[in-house]
Amino acid sequence: MPQYTVQLQWSGTWHPGGVWTIAGETPALVSLNVTSPDNGQTFSGVTQFAGQGGIEVRGTNNGNGTYAVQLQWGGSGAPWNAAGNWSFGGNSILSITVNSANNGQTITGTMQMPGQGGVDVQGTLNPS
Repeated sequence: MPQYTVQLQWSGTWHPGGVWTIAGETPALVSLNVTSPDNGQTFSGVTQFAGQGGIEVRGTNNGNGTYAVQLQWGGSGAPWNAAGNWSFGGNSILSITVNSANNGQTITGTMQMPGQGGVDVQGTLNPS
């Protein structure tokens, strides 16, 4: 279960952003590009894990700082598969776009939370 210690940047300063937990038996995160149409209650988009191609992802806010996530691979007619509870530092999200240039060891990008502007994100994969 990959976990990333994350920092968020606003006003030119980096701040602790908590731990992002990407649940399930997944390799490290290579990219995540999701948006929420309903103020953080749900999200959908595309993710990619180390050594794999891009797959569809969607999540529903559990109300406790986590999202119940499902993944879909094999095309639009394929079934959705439970991928556990993911957490983004305990935050609800409007959007996240992060990528890794080193096979998931670090991630960088942007995110936006309800009621806030966008912030820069950087994270480091925690040792298992």
